[in-house]
Amino acid sequence: MATRELLLESARTILRSGSLFDMTAISLGNQSGMTRQTVYRYFPNTESIFKALSDQVITQVMRIFSCPPKARMPLITSYPPIRLKGILCP
Repeated sequence: MATRELLLESARTILRSGSLFDMTAISLGNQSGMTRQTVYRYFPNTESIFKALSDQVITQVMRIFSCPPKARMPLITSYPPIRLKGILCP
């Protein structure tokens, strides 16, 4: 597993067992077996970790709905799931 993917998997593990406040470079390094410097090389702050995780989730949702790439729109969470396909894939 590549370093970035290992860090993201470790971040998911931390979030499953704790909260977003448990997500630190030190805890991520401990969980992944990497140094804090390596964590910062891939993710300069916790916001970038959350962005990478959310990007993965959004990509998975788009695959489920099988939207053509040009038709994809940002995920809108205020609509019921039934209507999401019509919103995301116009």
